[in-house]
Amino acid sequence: MAADQERRWAMFAAARPVFERSGYRNSTVAELAWTSQLRPASLYHYFPSKAAFALFPLNSDNGLCHAWHVRAAQLPPDPMSRLEGLLDHISRHIESIGLALKLAGEMADDRAVAGAARKAVEQAREDFQLLGRTLDSDLDAARADDLFQAVATMAVGRVPGLDRDPEALRRQLSDVARGWLASLSVERATMAGIPRARA
Repeated sequence: MAADQERRWAMFAAARPVFERSGYRNSTVAELAWTSQLRPASLYHYFPSKAAFALFPLNSDNGLCHAWHVRAAQLPPDPMSRLEGLLDHISRHIESIGLALKLAGEMADDRAVAGAARKAVEQAREDFQLLGRTLDSDLDAARADDLFQAVATMAVGRVPGLDRDPEALRRQLSDVARGWLASLSVERATMAGIPRARA
């Protein structure tokens, strides 16, 4: 990932407490800048608006997809190995992705930024489809979207009893993704006429 993209991720991570406490509407550019150790005017060097800052973890220019494709080129073709690598890659930023999804939901009620929020969520969905195809080139959009929905649900914490500890979250994310990969294998075996093995 480019240094400039790493800097933006670090800025978003530093500003997370402000967004978590105040939400999108009540967070000020001044607060967000100071927590990122910048003057307010300097924040605009990295992000053209508060909305762009809030949605950064969902946008394709955040470097996640490019960095994953570089990493995936070095991994074995086995889907499970690739899935584990992908989860490691995503889990570094899962809290920020979850917060950006929450902020996008809040922004959907504000006409001035609703379009940007909708576009960012759609971009994240498309990026997940690209990520999913690195696990399996035959993956269709609907199945890739299932993975996006599972990760998004965990990222925003809408799972009863979800442990927010980073390592526990990583294990739970792995369980969800393994289940997704297993269901994909069963679906393909069924379509090919191969009888399912009994549990």
